[in-house]
This record gives sequence, C-alpha cells and structure tokens, in this order.
Amino acid sequence: MKQLLLPLVGVSLLLLTACSDPQEAPTAAQNEVAVHGEGWLDPTSANFHGKVLAAQNYDAKSCRPCHGSQFDGGLVKSSCRKCHVTYPHPPGWVEAASPNFHGKTLAGVNYNLNLCNSCHGSQFDGGTSGVSCRTCHASYPHPADWMNPASTGFHGTVLAAQNYNATACRACHGAEYAGGTSGVSCKRCHASYPHPQNWIAGPAAHSTFLKNNGYDLNSCQACHGRDYSLVKGTLSCLTCHTQQNGPEACNTCHGNPAASAADLKNAAPPKGLDDETEATSPAVGAHQAHLAYYTELSTATVCQECHVLPASFAVPDHIDDNSRAEAVFTGALGTRRTEGGARVPQVVYDFNNNTCSNSYCHGNWALRKAQSPNDFGFAAEVMTGNNAAPSWVNSGSAPCGSCHGLPPTGHTPFAITACTICHQGVVDGFGNITDSSKHINGKVNVLGREYDMY
Repeated sequence: MKQLLLPLVGVSLLLLTACSDPQEAPTAAQNEVAVHGEGWLDPTSANFHGKVLAAQNYDAKSCRPCHGSQFDGGLVKSSCRKCHVTYPHPPGWVEAASPNFHGKTLAGVNYNLNLCNSCHGSQFDGGTSGVSCRTCHASYPHPADWMNPASTGFHGTVLAAQNYNATACRACHGAEYAGGTSGVSCKRCHASYPHPQNWIAGPAAHSTFLKNNGYDLNSCQACHGRDYSLVKGTLSCLTCHTQQNGPEACNTCHGNPAASAADLKNAAPPKGLDDETEATSPAVGAHQAHLAYYTELSTATVCQECHVLPASFAVPDHIDDNSRAEAVFTGALGTRRTEGGARVPQVVYDFNNNTCSNSYCHGNWALRKAQSPNDFGFAAEVMTGNNAAPSWVNSGSAPCGSCHGLPPTGHTPFAITACTICHQGVVDGFGNITDSSKHINGKVNVLGREYDMY
C-alpha cells in the first residue's frame, strides 16, 4: 500500500506546483493550445483569443513576452502575423512619424482594408474592437458604397453634406489631390475637383486650367449648375463673374474684363487669350484701330467683317484647339465687288507674316471710266487702288496713300490740297479724312453725291 501511495503523492505535488506558480514565458516554440488552453483558436469558444483580448480592451502587451515586441514570433516562434498582418498593432501605430504608422502600413498593402474591417467592422465604425476608425477619419476607410452615386454613402453625397470641404481628403490624397500617400488621384475622375490651392488666382488658377482644357465650362457646370449660380463651399462662379453671362461673357477671356460685358466693344483685345496687351502681338494687333475708325457702324458689324461672331459661348468653331481667332471675311466690305463686278476681293490673312491682303478696304478695287458718271476724273480707262498688304501688328503700315495713290492710279492728276474740291465733306485741304463714314464704305463720294463703286 505504501508503495502505491508514493507515486500518487508525487503526481499531486507536480499538479499543485503547476497551478500555484506564475506562468513563465516558454523558452521554445510550443503549441498554442498547450499554452493558452482549449478553444484559443476557436472563434466559437469563450476562450477564443480574440474574445480574451476584447475583454481586456485589446491590450496586447501581455502577448509580447512570448510573441515578441513586434508580435512576429518571439521566443515561441509563433508570429501573430501568421493570421493578423496588422494586429496586434505595433508601437507607433498612431504616430504619423513612426515607420509603423498605420497609414504607411496601409499604403504598403495598397490600402487593403480587409485587414481592418475584420476587427473594426465592415463600416469601420468599431466592430468587435469597439474602436471606430471614424474617431480620427471622418470619411476613411471609405465604405463599400463610396463610389456608388445611388448610395447615401457616395463620396459626393458625403462631401455635399460637409459643404464640399475636402480638406480631410488631402491627408491621404495629397495637398493637390493628385494621389498623395494613397497613390489614388481624385483627378482620375474629377479633372478639376477638389479644387487645388490657389484655384482663384495663381499658377494653378482655374483660368489656367480652363485654358489648358479647351475652356470646358461643362466641368464647372457639373457642380455649379447650368447658370453657374450654385454655391459650393462658400463660392459660386457668379461670386466673381458678376457680369452678363457670368463666366461665358466674351470679355472674360479676351478684351477688357473690367469693363461692361454688355458692350461688345469691350470683347475686342487687348487683352488676348494669353493676356497679351501690346498691339505688336497678333492677338491684339489693330483691333482697336479698326473699331475706332468705323464709329458709325455697330461693333458687331465691324467684328463680322473679319470674324464669325459666335451667337453664344458653346457654338461650334468658337472653341477649338488653337488660341487664335479665325479670320473670315464675309462682311459687306470683305466681299465688296468693284469694276462692275469683275473684281472680287479674295481677302487673305497671313498668320505667318500677320498681313492682310487682297481686301477692298486696303485698295483691292477698280473703277472703269466707261461705268462711271464722273468720267471727268479719269486719266485712264481704269482707276485702281494699290491692293496693299498692311501689317496687322505694325500700326504705321497703312498710312494715307498706301491703299491708293494721292490721287489713285488712273485718276486725273491733282495736288492733295485739291482733293477737297470734288470730295468735300470727305477730306480737307490738307488731305485729312474728315468723315470716316464716307471713306472705305464701298462708295465714291463726288461733289456731295455718293455712287456705288460696283
């Protein structure tokens, strides 16, 4: 009997020792269940390690002695990372300067949020961890319906609810929303939104963006409405573009933006589309000189002598792939036939040399003595202009006498001081034009009567 009791006493002492001594860290790899007990890896068990950690507010410090300070194996050679790539979170998880910062970790896994929602919930609002990502990130991780316009969780809807304040987006998508640490640029879908800094003025101003993108005002209307009046954030387009037609006013892009958009004259350069202001620039040239000469005509009539005047901003051919206005001479003077209809002007604007040639205005005309009621003024059968090709960018290239001689070729010779004898009311005794409405108007004015030059 004594021999039978001795082994039992020995076993009892070993059991008492195992229960009463503090559990020490293993010194080698061991089976988890052998250490932590049954159910440690069974989510349905009350002893499931996730539940144990939840009960202690996910304080995983006690795991480190065995699994290592980074939970990557430690003494037991059993890494928590076998199942949890990012949990337990390492030191520095919420410190932006730390290499373990969770933002950097997520960037390294291409923002695979499946790593997060297993603990923080499918909507990242706490889940089993009870810690909501929303505590710090109002809109990140983005919910599953973030890209679904029909959803209340659509990012556009979320931004609208916060008055389009996209400041929070910069943390991941970069200061200019071009990708940032996320590597995902908002510009993939929104060419101009969120608006970058200095959107109103500066190198990234909206005027520059529009110029570089074919003046696509549809991109503005998508958010600010067809009439540009919808306020997003604190501004609508009409906050600054207060004149008639708002951003579509002609003088928004060319002409004088400070003057009234209702006066078409203010749509003529300067300034040009690239802010040119000098008459030596083709964009500016002699626009104002022509408008100043034909004061008796409407501005629209003058413009249409050389350009097709667009009825609205969006009509075809108004906005194209170059920044220069097409020269189209379909006005009354541009198509003016003379010499009994035999001389048809074929006006050409040379964009290389910036000259205008073959125009009636600059001397491409002829009058036949046989067809004139004033044949006394003819010294030849045909009287002609000089068919000049003045420079658009040289204000001195069309002086008096350059478009026709003084007098014209084929005219009875007279001194310039004698012009006023027959052309009184048109020119004075010094050869100055006194009434521009009677000069370069398609007519001959002789002795106070006007005759068609046809």
